[in-house]
Amino acid sequence: LSGVQVKADLAGDPSRHAWRHEWIATVRDSTLRLPPKDHPAAAPANGLALALVEDLYGDAALACAAGVEARWPSNRRGWGHAAWIAYLLQLRSLLHRPSFSLDHWAARPLPHGDVAVAIRWSLAGTHAGAGVWGSPSHKDILVLAISHFRLRGGLVVEDITVFDELAVLRQIVGGLGA
Repeated sequence: LSGVQVKADLAGDPSRHAWRHEWIATVRDSTLRLPPKDHPAAAPANGLALALVEDLYGDAALACAAGVEARWPSNRRGWGHAAWIAYLLQLRSLLHRPSFSLDHWAARPLPHGDVAVAIRWSLAGTHAGAGVWGSPSHKDILVLAISHFRLRGGLVVEDITVFDELAVLRQIVGGLGA
């Protein structure tokens, strides 16, 4: 991350970053709304909530098959409950007072009985933990993510989660209105 990017974030009218502060406030003020129990998105959405809100990673992993394949930003790729939990833990452990919202979910059938589930979610918190993004900055951080899951027999067999990690790093170093 270059100082040029941070300087560009800080230049100009700061009101252009107001949306981020508003979104953080919305996530912090929201009540978690889970999909109905009979919706295919219910199990992976509940797994995300258990991990990112309750710190119950073992319970969260029950949404996944034992050999789940997980692909996350920065070319993180692994198999099994331990990898899936590690990616969630890397994200959650950095944030103090996290707030999580499920913003949208959808599902559609796939060949051979699999189901595709997409979940758009937001996570807001204070960067207060050391980890993959460096030392704590104590900045308010907003992560806007989407997870694409493949379910087989009701369990997640594939998780492809995407968020803009560069945007998170820019928030940490004081850019993007942080």
